[in-house]
Amino acid sequence: MLTKIILAGYGGQGIMFMGKLLASAVLCEGKFVSVIPSYGAEMRGGTANCTVIISDEPINSPYAEFADCVVAMSEQSYKKFIKHVRPKGLMVVNSTFLGRKLQIKGFKVVYKPFTDLANEENNIKIANMFALGCFVKLTQAVRPASIINSLNLFFQDENILNINRFAFNKGLKLAKRR
Repeated sequence: MLTKIILAGYGGQGIMFMGKLLASAVLCEGKFVSVIPSYGAEMRGGTANCTVIISDEPINSPYAEFADCVVAMSEQSYKKFIKHVRPKGLMVVNSTFLGRKLQIKGFKVVYKPFTDLANEENNIKIANMFALGCFVKLTQAVRPASIINSLNLFFQDENILNINRFAFNKGLKLAKRR
């Protein structure tokens, strides 16, 4: 199994954290992983994307022109990476910032308002965890328990752990709703 994923958005949305957390979960499962971050010229608010490759065997190249799944957290990323989804692939889109949904053929697109959900919880920083939960449920790239276990490696503070667990678990449930 070889799965190529592109996580994309703008600086400050936790795109790189999503990639690191996903990679940690993959390692916990004993698989191979590569993570390549890419930052725009700006520090905050500029473009940010992260390519994650998951494999049962050693990975020959960390480059992925086409992905099995793209998670787009901003409209700019949506428009940029829509052409990088493989046929029959998946695109998970943060619909909060979308002016309009493009007509797409050849792969599945799931639109969810991740940032709106984070705003409802009065914590914009957890939009990425809603998205990650949705992605994990839809793709089964890793077990949800592996993400939860990896969160414990990143955060010591119980309040931060709890809000991230909450958002991730809600993202899992969100993937079930149409």
